[in-house]
Formats: sequence, structure tokens, C-alpha cells
Amino acid sequence: EDNSFSYNLLNTFSSGSIIFFISSNFIMYIYLATKVQKRNFILNFIKKIKEMKKIFLLDAYALIYRAYYAFMKNPRINSKGLNTSAILGFTNTLEDILRNENPTHIGVAFDPQGPTFRHEAYEAYKAQREATPEVIRESVPIKKDLLQKAYNIPVLIVEGYEADDVIGTMAKKDEKEGFEVYMMTPDKDYGQLV
Repeated sequence: EDNSFSYNLLNTFSSGSIIFFISSNFIMYIYLATKVQKRNFILNFIKKIKEMKKIFLLDAYALIYRAYYAFMKNPRINSKGLNTSAILGFTNTLEDILRNENPTHIGVAFDPQGPTFRHEAYEAYKAQREATPEVIRESVPIKKDLLQKAYNIPVLIVEGYEADDVIGTMAKKDEKEGFEVYMMTPDKDYGQLV
């Protein structure tokens, strides 16, 4: 255990204290009167935080598109002439999550190559959408390879289902298994899952 953190936290609450712990699942309100109560609460609280399972589910294409367009005016080109903007931007986002959020679990969902059940239900689904830029198409296999080989992060692809379907399903199942679930995407459609 990190006793220096515990000690500093304990000293912060030197007299009777009210502590609020807010989570997506509950709010806890506790009044602690004695130093022993405070010490025990803080040590148990730290233990619970360390035991907490936290999963991040990333929507690959949404984040790759965002990264690509973020560098549109100043693209990143490597020595071989390959535009690596989408790769760099996505990797920066991934590194930020790993460094600052410390997930216990993580997965990156990609859309499948072929049609999904929505295309079968409605033939004109996404028919008005522009074609994927060549730079993005070139970067996707590199991203998958990087995730699996360099980061050892699972790539999630389910034939017939888009990444947001996979993420939504996993989020609900993982929540029931006690995970704190984070869905990472710039796609506003995810609002209906919250």
C-alpha cells in the first residue's frame, strides 16, 4: 500500500470530517469522528480503489477520423512519404489513456470490412456517406498491427456489427460484471448508451 498517500490523506482529516465518494454507481457519505475510524476508512478506501476494475473501450474508426482531420492543415509525413497523421493522433490518444487513466482492461473496436445487419435491414444505410480517405484506409492495418503486437491490446471485430454495437454490448455486459466502463469516441451517437 502507498502509506505516504494514506498518511497525507489521514492528516487532511484531523478533526471530525465528512467524506464524499462519488462513483457512476453510487454516492457514499460518511462522517468520521476518530482518527482510528479515519485511518481504517482511508486504508479500506485505497484498497477498494486498487481492486476496482476499469475498462476502456475505444471506437477505432471514430478516433482515427478525428486524428486524421486534426492534422489536415499540417499532416505528418514520414521519410517514405506515408501520411502518418491518423496513426500518430490515434497513438497519442491511446498513450494518454494508458498513462493517465491506468485501465485494468482495454479493447479497441473496429468496423468489419463487409456489410452489417443494418445494411441488410435498410439497403441505403450510409449510402450518402463519402468514401473513406485513402490515408485512413492505409493506416488501419498499421494501427491494428501496432495495437496487437506493440501494445498487446485486443482488436475487437464482429462480422455483421459495427464497432459501436460491439462497444455498447460489451459495456453493458462489463458493467454487470462490476467494471467501471469508459467508452472513448467522438461519436455523439454513443449518448444513447449512457
